[in-house]
Amino acid sequence: MSTGTRCRMRPLKGQGFCWNHSPSVAAKRARARKAGGRNSRTRVPPVLVTTIRDLQDVIGSELAAVSKLAGTNRRANAVARLVTVAVRLIECGAHEERMEAIEERLKGMEARR
Repeated sequence: MSTGTRCRMRPLKGQGFCWNHSPSVAAKRARARKAGGRNSRTRVPPVLVTTIRDLQDVIGSELAAVSKLAGTNRRANAVARLVTVAVRLIECGAHEERMEAIEERLKGMEARR
């Protein structure tokens, strides 16, 4: 994006332009940009989610990753959504634990009969 201010990068040797603006290196610059884009893609293995605890771990990891990003509106929205999901998962986890405890008590009561 042009702001109308002069570029502050040092010009290439024997030229009046820097690496970013020199027409003589446009093709090389394009190749470098494409190579950088290809090499910067991280392959993330799929995560097997079978329990609420698994979901909590995934949300916690994503929240940690998003928290490291620069402070933008998109980051703030992502953090807010992840925190909302995390709170719901904590509530679900608590309900699940209570249900398991109730089921164990019922099994114990049935065994005594």
